[in-house]
Amino acid sequence: MELKNMMHSNSKPLILNRLKEKKNWFLVSFAIMLVTVVILPMVMGDGVEEANIVMGMAEIFFLVYINCMIDFSYLHDSRKLSYNVSKPITDIQRINMAIIVNVVFTAVLVVVLALITPLINGGPDDYVWEMFMVTIPWLLAGIFTAALSSILTGNTIAAGFATVINFTLPLLVLAVINFFFEIIEDIALGFNSSILFSKFIEEVYRIDILYFVKYIDDSFDFTYFLVLAAVLVLLYALIVTMSKRRKHERAGDLVVVDGYKSLISVLVASLAPAVFAQVISYADFTGKIVSFILLSALSFYLINAIMEKSFRIRQHAVKLFIGFVVVFLLFVVGSDMMTEKFESYVPSPVDVSSVYIGQNTWVYSAEKEEGREIYSASEAFVEGADMVLFKTASEIQDITNLHREVIKNQDYYYYSNFVIVYYMKDGEKVYRYYKLDDSEDYKGEKDRFITAVVNGDEFKKRKLNFIYDDVYYDGLDIQSIDVSYQDENYNSRVVPLKAEDVDIDLLRDNMRKDYDDYLSSCGACMDMVVGYRSNDYSLRYNYIPDADYYSGSIKTVDAVSREGFTVNLYLYSNKMDDKGYNNIYIDVNKNMANTFNYLKSFDS
Repeated sequence: MELKNMMHSNSKPLILNRLKEKKNWFLVSFAIMLVTVVILPMVMGDGVEEANIVMGMAEIFFLVYINCMIDFSYLHDSRKLSYNVSKPITDIQRINMAIIVNVVFTAVLVVVLALITPLINGGPDDYVWEMFMVTIPWLLAGIFTAALSSILTGNTIAAGFATVINFTLPLLVLAVINFFFEIIEDIALGFNSSILFSKFIEEVYRIDILYFVKYIDDSFDFTYFLVLAAVLVLLYALIVTMSKRRKHERAGDLVVVDGYKSLISVLVASLAPAVFAQVISYADFTGKIVSFILLSALSFYLINAIMEKSFRIRQHAVKLFIGFVVVFLLFVVGSDMMTEKFESYVPSPVDVSSVYIGQNTWVYSAEKEEGREIYSASEAFVEGADMVLFKTASEIQDITNLHREVIKNQDYYYYSNFVIVYYMKDGEKVYRYYKLDDSEDYKGEKDRFITAVVNGDEFKKRKLNFIYDDVYYDGLDIQSIDVSYQDENYNSRVVPLKAEDVDIDLLRDNMRKDYDDYLSSCGACMDMVVGYRSNDYSLRYNYIPDADYYSGSIKTVDAVSREGFTVNLYLYSNKMDDKGYNNIYIDVNKNMANTFNYLKSFDS
């Protein structure tokens, strides 16, 4: 269709007439916004706040949505359609005028809300205006989406649901993709669906750009207009194409375009098992595959029965579902084949610059006042944060040996999980994520690989800084101390002490002796590396167990390990330590003999 035929020759007076017909809608909309955004907040004494402006934006969305459904409802009324056919105006011309009328209606409401915004107590901040940057493209895209949805459907209620579905379609597709990543995690050892998903939306599927959220989080740039133009052009191209293919005689049906029926059927068939998998999160790989096929078949049948208004499914729909299942199974088999070579891959130590290993996947740099996911953090960023990077050749060799042992089996004393990140000398990064299961047959194989690592100066100073880092310790300003005693029956009482009663230097020396003894042949070295928290010296159960703790079942704990002391060292609030903690927590049992006996001397 030529561009000149897109608009009627008398479109200007027709549009003005349509706007005049909306006079009551303008008045009602102004009244709603005036009362809810301005008058009520002032009467209630709070004045206009940012939340009221956000509520005004929500009201505009609702009002525009209702108007779009009304203006495009003629597409679902066979009598109106027959009447329009007799008029010298084409379908696309009528649709274009309805779009323009609703854009003008929306623009007026947005301008009114923008004029109210300066009334905010203390004046509006940048966040409010940034919200307008998101609201405006959402409203424009919503109008075009409503037009497209009305063309695709045969009644107004269906058009309303279709508008919501089509507007959120990229998010619904993302939910399905996330489910597929979860399947990859079950297939491939060392893969984590959360990391795969996060990298996917940050590097490939830029949903933040598509929905303009990026321009709130980051600075505004010219791509805002390019993305908006691209979205509107794509939607309008679909409007033109679908309006040509629309069969008016099917008005009254739920869906009048067969291709859209197929899209909805496949989408629902994919979403149902994805949602179910989130609810039943403990399902294993086989359970996910079986549930996917069964739930897909059930949901596919039901949605087709609803759209066709019949429980008899057409042959075309059967072929579509079979093709859908075949594609899914090919994805599973292909993923298994593609990830097989990555599962057993362990980098050569000579090619590795440094390694991070730990349960914490969020890296925060106090110096830069910035946090990042570990997969997106550079080597320099991690090094400047509260993390340990292992750099020596011996440490890297030990961790790669541990990595190979984890690939062989995933047994441990108890359930655990951790991530390994190799920072390669060529600038690349290798990520692996592992889950370990508790096993009574585990005899400490993984821990022996890492014993030398926990005895290294870097690990001790970073992870056990109160004990081993003299510079850190000298910078502390301890305000008070709390000590409590717990007997083997879990009965607790406070030990009456003041800060000046305890020689902190002597306490620290005794702790160093106990840790030196333990670290030389620790029973849970790997857990110390991946799960140990700075400034939380809680070694009662995990790190200094009694002699028989690991000889048999992990669930058998001698009562001697339950008796001990807890110590809290509180720092001055205006002189917190360099990692943001305002207290140091120490948990001591009898196996920490030197520290236990020193504290016991105060509990007479």
